[in-house]
Amino acid sequence: MNTACSSSSKTLFATPLVEPAKRVLDEEEHAVFTHCYCHSLNLTASDYVKNSKVMKLSLEVTHEITKLIKLSPRRDNIFRELKGESELKNEINPLSIRLLCPTRWTVRANSLLSVLNSYSTLLGTWEMAVDAAREAKSPHGVACA
Repeated sequence: MNTACSSSSKTLFATPLVEPAKRVLDEEEHAVFTHCYCHSLNLTASDYVKNSKVMKLSLEVTHEITKLIKLSPRRDNIFRELKGESELKNEINPLSIRLLCPTRWTVRANSLLSVLNSYSTLLGTWEMAVDAAREAKSPHGVACA
């Protein structure tokens, strides 16, 4: 069995045309090409998450929460201020919010953990962001947050 997975630019892509795979096929015509084990594990984990309603929903909600904080300078600043206050009160130091990358399964646990550990800070952020949005309403009744 042939597996191509290394840092060499010639073996980055899992195709039977890369040099090591070609050499193996030249020596053994019945060789079967497969993905590397890391890639296979990633595909398996992704399939499980797609088929598990609870996992899929948890990751989608986490992704939306992290986007709401990280993609808004106003909400990110509010979050940082509240996080700094909680650190001064000697509360458990929450992780900073980590943006969830939907394609990298190795980052998902840290992102989920950061949302769980920062729950009270996130609630305070929502309240302050809503208040700021109400104060910044334009004359036409549209929030400028």
